[in-house]
Amino acid sequence: MNADLHARLRQLTDNHAAFQQQVAAAIQAARDEDFVGTALDGGVTVTVSGFGALRSIEIGTMTKRGHDNATLGDAVVDAVHRAEANARSAVRDRISAVLHESGIADLVDAERLQRLF
Repeated sequence: MNADLHARLRQLTDNHAAFQQQVAAAIQAARDEDFVGTALDGGVTVTVSGFGALRSIEIGTMTKRGHDNATLGDAVVDAVHRAEANARSAVRDRISAVLHESGIADLVDAERLQRLF
């Protein structure tokens, strides 16, 4: 094993409690934040938490008048998916920042991190 890699892994194991706290804080911050997704040119707006919990759905009056129920339903689903994607991206970015600050970002498989969040 490369000496630099061994030293970095030792540092991580020695400081695992601080690392866990940093990760937990990053996730908590994302959970408490609102993430928005829109559809129908902004006529439908959905807000979710960082964990994807639905917080609100807003459909503009003109949007309601200009579209049938099936179209509105599809637009709400689309806006939810966009909001959830924004939330996942933010959580992923925050976890990546913690990994970079800890000097271990290159030890984590980016594709695996992508699948997790």
